Amino acid sequence: MPIPVYAEMGSVNPIFILPEYLQENAAAFAAQYLQSLTMGVGQFCTNPGVLVAAGDTAALTEALQQAVTQAKGGVMLTQEYFPLTNPA
Repeated sequence: MPIPVYAEMGSVNPIFILPEYLQENAAAFAAQYLQSLTMGVGQFCTNPGVLVAAGDTAALTEALQQAVTQAKGGVMLTQEYFPLTNPA
């Protein structure tokens, strides 16, 4: 039986936010960013790794903090493979 592997093979995938966009869309961007971070339990190769924001980031920081505290975790291994990682 092959051993299941969950390997991240993507890049850093930086995201740059310009001040004008950030000022008008901080809350919406925070929700989209968190969704991208947590998609596939964070294992998608398109997962953003670096966020560079110019300008006033207070609204973005607050929105991200709220979104992260409300995010739900996930399970990386399927039930099919769980016995391999947790032998009886």
